[in-house]
Amino acid sequence: SYVSEAEKIFGTGTGAAKLSYVINKVQIDCVKASVKMTDTEIKAKVEEILATPQSKTTNEIRTDVIS
Repeated sequence: SYVSEAEKIFGTGTGAAKLSYVINKVQIDCVKASVKMTDTEIKAKVEEILATPQSKTTNEIRTDVIS
């Protein structure tokens, strides 16, 4: 859902800004959930999610990011 949010906010051609936005949002979720993840780990998960088919639901993606 954060990737979709970033796309709506920043539009096309702003990959670095969108990635930064998503990383920051996930970092906030991690702090709230007392989960330790580095920026590198978050980025790897985001890239993994973006490489998967679009048939995943938002809930599956979100769980996948935080697990």
